[in-house]
Amino acid sequence: MSAEVVRADAAFSVGGVVVCPGDLYAADDPIVKGREGLFSPVGVRVRASVPGPVVAPPPFLDGPVRPAGNASRDEWAGYVVGLGGDPGDLSRDALRDLATELGG
Repeated sequence: MSAEVVRADAAFSVGGVVVCPGDLYAADDPIVKGREGLFSPVGVRVRASVPGPVVAPPPFLDGPVRPAGNASRDEWAGYVVGLGGDPGDLSRDALRDLATELGG
């Protein structure tokens, strides 16, 4: 049994699984079904199809990376958004505190 490999063209989330651009999946993977327009074929086939990514994303894509303490307000705001928070018009120091409260 073999399956065509496809590459994600866009980031999206389904059922708690985050798919990043460039992630590779077997074309018959449940993540791909019904979302074929978000993927491009890569011209490769795998011997057996197993649900989940064909190649795991690098560890740095597992979540937002905490900025340095003296990072700019914009960097902290982006980090807070990545944690699911709302930066509003908070100061850099307030954003850093909010990020800590959000678990980052």
